[in-house]
Amino acid sequence: MNRWYKSKSLVLAWVFTFLLLGLVVSIEYRSSASDVSSEGLQGINEPTYKQYKVVTTPLEIKDFPSPVGGKPIRNVGNYYSKNLGNYFFHAGVDYALAEGTVIRATHGGTVIFAGIDPTLGQKVTLDCSEGWLVTYGGLDNLRVREGEVIETQGALGQIGFYPGLVVGENNPTQLHYEVRYHGQVQSPL
Repeated sequence: MNRWYKSKSLVLAWVFTFLLLGLVVSIEYRSSASDVSSEGLQGINEPTYKQYKVVTTPLEIKDFPSPVGGKPIRNVGNYYSKNLGNYFFHAGVDYALAEGTVIRATHGGTVIFAGIDPTLGQKVTLDCSEGWLVTYGGLDNLRVREGEVIETQGALGQIGFYPGLVVGENNPTQLHYEVRYHGQVQSPL
């Protein structure tokens, strides 16, 4: 009988040890699992993450500054063409620049058009999100393709000579910079 009592005590001790060990492993597992889910938040544990709020402000016209220095030769609005004897609406700002000047994006976005335009020569149009589109015309040697994501100050191309739609006008090589918000022309100046 003494033998039976000793083996029963030994079994209970082992069962208790295994239960205790299982409890410790379970607690460690749950602790490490919560650390792994916090790593999904880029290595920030949850209490610290809740202290910071991601604030995004909507884009405004001021977020699209002039792509080049200098005074524009034509602004947004109506202008009179002496050669054609009529008024035309100009949807962008034109800057006279030396041929070969590298043009960089004023705001990052996705290239939705990169190619020849009948009035602007080679142009690049970026979708900057939230309804903002930016077009750069009068370019040559394009450095981007449709579908590419371009960051702010990413090179788009160089200024090239293209006479454009207004035949007979003596226009210098120029950049046409156009900003639209939900299809409406905006004046970046």
